[in-house]
Amino acid sequence: MEQEDENISLLLNMGFPDVRAIKRALKLSNGDVNEAVTFLTEQPLSSYSTVDDLRDVEMADPALRPPSYDEAGGIDGSSMEFPTTNLYELESRVFTDAWSIPYKRDESLGKCLISAARLAEEGLCDADESCQRFMERCLPECFHKLLNNGAVRRWGMEIQEGVFNMLDLLTNLVIVRLKHGPVPETLLKNVYALALDSECEWNQKNKSRPAAFTGDTIYAKSTSQFEMYGWLMDLINMFGSRGGFELVGNRFTSGEDLDAGQMAALLLPLGQCVKFLVKDVVCPVLLPAVNQALQYVASLEEIQLRGQKISSCYDLLEAVQLLCASLWPEKVQRTSDLRLEMIIRMLKTPHFSARMNALKELGRLIEDSKKGRSNVIDTDIIQEWMTSKRVLSLALEGNIDQVQYTDRMKELVEFMGPKLQQEELSRIWHMADKASPHVVDNIHRIMAAAATRFNPQQFDFLLGLVRKSWDGGNDRLREKLLSFIGKIGQDSRLGQTAVKMLDALWELARVPALPPKLVHQAMNEHLTILNESATRDQLRKTYIVRCVEDIKRSPAVYLPLKQLHYLAQSITKGGASYFKTEKATLSELNRSHEIVKLITASLSKCHALAVSTCGNQPPSPDTLIDGKYTHDHYLKVHLEFLQFLLKEGDIYLAWPRCKDIWDTLVANLKASAYDKEVCFAWFSGCLGDLESTTQRDLFCDKLLRLDPVTLTRPAFTCIVDYFHVVNLNDHKLIRNGNMIIVDKLEPLGLEFFWQLVLECQDEYLAEDAMKLLLDMSYMSLSVRLKRDPAQLHARFVTECYRKLEKLMLHVNETALGAAVSTATKTLTAMAVSELGGLSPSSRNSCIQHIRRVLVLAERYICSIEEQHPSPRYLPPHGSSFTGTPVILYVTCDSIRMDVTLECHSNERLGVVRSKIGSCARVPIEQVQNLSFGEGSNSFHVTGGEQDNRLLHSIGVLTNTTVTAKISSSGAQLKEVGDNWWDELPGTVSYCDSAETGALDDSAGASGGGAGPLRHGAGSSAAAVADGLGHNLDQEKQLPGVVMASQGQNFFSLLYQLAQLDDSRIVDAVRRVLYLVPTDHSVADRFDSINSVGMSASEASPRTTPYGSPAKRDKIRDREKEREAGRETLRSLLDPSASDMTPFRLLYNVEVLSGKIMPISMEGTMNDSARFCEEFLMCGGLNLITMLLHKDSLPQEVDYEIRQNIYLIVLQILKFLVCGSIPKGQELPISGVQPVPGPAKRSALDSSTQTTPPPHVHSSLTPIIANRVVLGFSEEEWSEMVSCLMRVSWAGAAGRLYLPSATITMTEPAVSPPDNSKSSRQSSTGSVHSSSSESETVLHGGVCVQQATISPTDSLIASQALQLLIAFLKFRPQLIDQWYGMLSVKDFIIEILVGCSSEEVREVAYHQFTSLINMTTPAELSLKKFLTQVQDFFLFFFTLYYEKYLEVVVCIVRLLGVCWSFVLSSFYYLCEIWTIVCGKYSW
Repeated sequence: MEQEDENISLLLNMGFPDVRAIKRALKLSNGDVNEAVTFLTEQPLSSYSTVDDLRDVEMADPALRPPSYDEAGGIDGSSMEFPTTNLYELESRVFTDAWSIPYKRDESLGKCLISAARLAEEGLCDADESCQRFMERCLPECFHKLLNNGAVRRWGMEIQEGVFNMLDLLTNLVIVRLKHGPVPETLLKNVYALALDSECEWNQKNKSRPAAFTGDTIYAKSTSQFEMYGWLMDLINMFGSRGGFELVGNRFTSGEDLDAGQMAALLLPLGQCVKFLVKDVVCPVLLPAVNQALQYVASLEEIQLRGQKISSCYDLLEAVQLLCASLWPEKVQRTSDLRLEMIIRMLKTPHFSARMNALKELGRLIEDSKKGRSNVIDTDIIQEWMTSKRVLSLALEGNIDQVQYTDRMKELVEFMGPKLQQEELSRIWHMADKASPHVVDNIHRIMAAAATRFNPQQFDFLLGLVRKSWDGGNDRLREKLLSFIGKIGQDSRLGQTAVKMLDALWELARVPALPPKLVHQAMNEHLTILNESATRDQLRKTYIVRCVEDIKRSPAVYLPLKQLHYLAQSITKGGASYFKTEKATLSELNRSHEIVKLITASLSKCHALAVSTCGNQPPSPDTLIDGKYTHDHYLKVHLEFLQFLLKEGDIYLAWPRCKDIWDTLVANLKASAYDKEVCFAWFSGCLGDLESTTQRDLFCDKLLRLDPVTLTRPAFTCIVDYFHVVNLNDHKLIRNGNMIIVDKLEPLGLEFFWQLVLECQDEYLAEDAMKLLLDMSYMSLSVRLKRDPAQLHARFVTECYRKLEKLMLHVNETALGAAVSTATKTLTAMAVSELGGLSPSSRNSCIQHIRRVLVLAERYICSIEEQHPSPRYLPPHGSSFTGTPVILYVTCDSIRMDVTLECHSNERLGVVRSKIGSCARVPIEQVQNLSFGEGSNSFHVTGGEQDNRLLHSIGVLTNTTVTAKISSSGAQLKEVGDNWWDELPGTVSYCDSAETGALDDSAGASGGGAGPLRHGAGSSAAAVADGLGHNLDQEKQLPGVVMASQGQNFFSLLYQLAQLDDSRIVDAVRRVLYLVPTDHSVADRFDSINSVGMSASEASPRTTPYGSPAKRDKIRDREKEREAGRETLRSLLDPSASDMTPFRLLYNVEVLSGKIMPISMEGTMNDSARFCEEFLMCGGLNLITMLLHKDSLPQEVDYEIRQNIYLIVLQILKFLVCGSIPKGQELPISGVQPVPGPAKRSALDSSTQTTPPPHVHSSLTPIIANRVVLGFSEEEWSEMVSCLMRVSWAGAAGRLYLPSATITMTEPAVSPPDNSKSSRQSSTGSVHSSSSESETVLHGGVCVQQATISPTDSLIASQALQLLIAFLKFRPQLIDQWYGMLSVKDFIIEILVGCSSEEVREVAYHQFTSLINMTTPAELSLKKFLTQVQDFFLFFFTLYYEKYLEVVVCIVRLLGVCWSFVLSSFYYLCEIWTIVCGKYSW
């Protein structure tokens, strides 16, 4: 409402007095003031487009709706009710696109006309709302369509006569309205005037019809015998015979107060047919009316000039002029003078509406004079009158800020164009001085419209005015002046006007202080005028020459070069089409002016100028060269135009020009990094604009000589582009659709990408170079080249090996001779001599090169071997041993399945798919898609295309969620029964004691780690079939197998690389070793101990007498062989052995794990069992146990290597003692064959056992292992227990490298707990150790210091603790010695409460619970020992009270296991509660 009130106030101030009319105009214009002004100053709205018509009250209200047409019936002759039903029916037929108007007297229109005349005669016309609605809205629309529509000429005679009858009724209605009531303005002006107009369609259609009027007085007669207009004559004569002329005259002479609108309405219909009127009859009647009308206009006062109906005065004068032109010619001049005088008077008023109406009337006069209509003022007379009366000056004093007013002014100034005086031009122009931007725009619009008709003198004067304003104006005004000049130039397409505008813009664009924004605007306006000019081709050539001259003349060439670019673009894109002739034009311009050479030379000059501007330093992109444009602008304008010219002009860039650009932007010592990047990007974009020889020269002589170390992304992209195109030209590469195929080995430039892979500092670029190198080496080779893949792989492996040899020697160059003799043994003298040519200059760079080669080799193997379809007979080392346990939480929405799979990190994806299929009871083929992980780091597998990949290779090293998609097609497998674990793939038998209860996550290697090839229901047979039908020759052609077949030198080199002090190289070496088959030298040495058992089996007791010499000889030989086996194992597993490193030790332990716990048991079950037995007989258990000793590995060894060694050793120990490695199982209590335990139970459940599934296979391994353990001496047993305790404790602390404090044996004393709080001290005193000692050894509280520990440390701690308890159970008679170890109390408290891992704490609870329930012959049982520990519990609690809840829970769970200790435990719980209340003030 606020906005509406503001608009109303604005229009009232502009001189519009009628508030109701203002509101109506604002409503019609939707609140737009400018549109409302148009409505208010236009003619009155027609009857069918008023505001009232926007809503139909009668039709909207059902209560007011009249009866239907069928119900209503006709009206009789005496009825005074208007036929509303006929009105609605008429409106429905008129106001529609497919209108149909009834033309008979007894139809709707005739009835409405008759009824309206009857009501008018009774003076009730205006009182009846329906009748008024008909008169104002429907009647005008009906007769406009009947009289002035193009369809009139197609109507037949019947319709034409019907229309005449309707006009007869209309005439009767007009006569009646003139007799009674006010003057019907709308009826006369909008309807009857049209009916009497001889130019309307209906009168033109029927102009040849003869008249039929037979009255006494003839008021009108035809002036031609050919165009008789008989029906029009009849209408006029009927009007006169019914007293129409007298009624009109009486209205003027009766003294009635008529306004201009009423007078105009009375005279206008007669003016339309004045040429047919009979002067002698009508002049006496109409002369008083004409005189009164002229007198009325002449006597108008100023207040009347401001009125809203002032436009009616012009209508009145126009009607009078029409009458006077035929009846009183002497009065025409007076009428014209009155019109012009009235315009002058209105222009002098300060009111906007009056001035606007004056301009509108003047514009109508000008328009009528241009059309050459009769009875109008001549054009010359209007121009002379405007000049003499200074009409423009008067008009310019008005509201020039209004758009409507400016549009009217533009018409006047354009009309006066050649007649304008310089004074008027200057006055109009200077009105923009200090005016608002809106007024300036309006004045420029006015002047631009007039300038199209200026003569040369006027035009030159206008340009002088523009120049003066330019010199004294600001940038905003100059922007408008440029638009003004451009507008004039576009409108003046012919003659010298456009040329003058072009020259003016050319000069203005070169004003030194002009901002770049205005320069670009001037060039755009210049180009627009040029493209619109009729002589644009000649003008383009002219200005191109001028641009070339400017470039030659000055080093500040940005503007001419940019304009030259625009001009060249206009040649090819200015027209509607683009022909070869236009390309030829560009080529001709280049030949004529040597533009390419000119641009390259200019580029060099501008770059030198930028360097000098920066003080002889490489310029930055934002360096200002000419005070206006930067170095970046200059670079781009040169290169962009040059690229456009080459492409659009079909011009090839010559090699000398290429060198010029290269020497300026790349080889130049003063070239910045930005210069080089722009140059590389430009050469990539212009690849097709160089001839093949030029492409080769640029690639070989320039690009391949770039420094790979500092190479950037644009340079790499450029090199790759030219690498492809040059080799495509040489037919070494071929294009197959969007792919590029290698058709010949060793494409040109491939060695550069090797250097790039090794030396580039940008890791992302190195990654891309690796991908290209892999594609060129194998992935993108043609089918012809892939016929011998083994040779290709050997070639690639040899290249990698050669580079690694060089790099390794360079790293160890101080010991080069030793490296040649002992490390590689195959390095030639030539290779040694090439060391000096290696690009790395430091050890760090060599380390990077080595790592890159290893990563490249890894990706080469992975990318090829992932496509191998079937299981491997020669598996890679990574899949030959059990990895870290992994839990997969599998979800499948399609079948609503949620299952948990126990796997390990070296599990094949094919095995995982088989397990999921077995759980879902569907064939493996239906397991379509797997998604490991969530979010952006997830890994997706489709079908079986990557079945040979291992879990760790896709980043699955910890517990992970898996989303599976299983198709619904195919038959399901059989139902999973009660013994479902025997049917799932990879599930092995349970082999644990009755005390099983640890959490699943606390187990060692997963039982599923054996894979589906062990005991899967459906996958075993399939695996056997695959193995039998496996193509071994095809597998030998895989790159990993080829790499392993290179001999021991290859493995020796990798072992040496692993000794470098860089964790990334160690990791890369491990990944490569995981991808190739196991080192045969290590595997063979392990296999050699198997021969001991095989030879010993020949000495059968049934064939050889006991104690015979032959038997004794065989026994001696067997002992010798086992001694040799022991030496072999020591050389492989002893950390102090010759050439043994932690890395090689880890590798050997991995090989040992694969021998003892093979992933695939098919065909290896007996061999594995025999190997385990001989391994134990050769002392292997002691050897691997010693690896857990604190001094076995150096303190500084890589932590991950230490973790892996400990984990694998614990897995092996667990397997040897237990016989299997199911996930979540405990170790056996004694040396007898173990039996499986029940499912997981709560902490206080009873130990009721369930019958387990049968053991999978029989083996002597656990029995032999138990015998070995039982044969340990007390010192050996104590050492083993101490090692396991240390590993478990260090793992729980997350510091596997920490040794334990000095462990001494003391006699355990059983004493009741001391009630005094002073006795709460650890007997070891570890909690009082110094800070230096606490940082280097295990002590009480070390676990609490770690907020979190890694999952691997947690797993190691759990498995070591399980083994510790197992060994305590093996030798229960020696358990007192463990009780006597000084750190055991600290260990128990730390492992139960202090560890941050909940899994470790839970495992500790279950293990100690099982130990409590064990019957022991020792003097001190664990129950009594734990009673002694209670004091230490309280002391520990005083230090780490934050974990008081853990302490309470542990005491309740441990001491409450045996009910006899409940009362004793209660006392200590009270002590704890006292501390808690004191700490927290409860």
